[in-house]
Order: sequence, then structure tokens, then C-alpha cells
Amino acid sequence: MKYMIELKTMVLVSLSVTFFGCDRLPQNDEIFQTWMIQSMHTVSSIYIPSEPEEPLYLSFAHDESYNLVLEVNRCKGSFNIGQNGEINLSLAACTEMCCDSEFSEHLVPLLSQVTRYNIEGTKLTLSSPDGFITATLNK
Repeated sequence: MKYMIELKTMVLVSLSVTFFGCDRLPQNDEIFQTWMIQSMHTVSSIYIPSEPEEPLYLSFAHDESYNLVLEVNRCKGSFNIGQNGEINLSLAACTEMCCDSEFSEHLVPLLSQVTRYNIEGTKLTLSSPDGFITATLNK
């Protein structure tokens, strides 16, 4: 009898740790892919192109890092995912070679303002209070 009570206690403790012990929330695996940037719309997009001239790529990794491939430069940052489509991206550190487009120069800081994401099929939308970025799955 005592053995059964100890066994039940161990099982309950194990299940409690499994379900409630982690402070991290489950993440949506759909975002952990490479996306091709399609457009960016911001308050200032009247003055800058809303679509990139060349393909730009944004990749999210399971280690909570992201990579951004611009026309010339490469950028890296970190992110975390919250509940119900919440996401926060750090300001990316980029190489400083010459001559990325005006679109790219506005894209990098906008990413650090993103607070939400939504995936519908092969389309990713990243939203911020200042605007949004759309991307499609790069296959």
C-alpha cells in the first residue's frame, strides 16, 4: 500500500513538472523556416518602396535566433514567442558593407518593433504599431 502511494506521488510530481514546471511556452513550429520578404508597409512607406528590388530572406531558428539576408549585408538577432501570436525581435546586428537598398534600411529597424505574427498557409505577416511586413515561405 505504501509503495502504491509513493508511486502515485512520483507520477503526479512528474506530470506537474512536465506540464507546469517550464516557464517557456510551446512554440509554433511553422515559423521555424526561411521566408522571402514580399512587402513592408509603414507610416513612412509613402516615401520608400513597399517591395524589395531583390529577394530578401528572413529565417527563424529553434535556438531563438533569426537571420536576415539583405542585398549585400547579413544580419542576426534574437526573438521570443509569447502566447496567441505574440513575438518580440531584438534589433539585428548587421555587417556594414556598402549599399543595401532604402527598403532594407527601413526593414531592419521595423523588425525590432514587431509585436505579433500570423501564419496563413505559406504567408507570414509580422505586425508592429508602425506597420507590417509580409513574407512567403521559401521552398
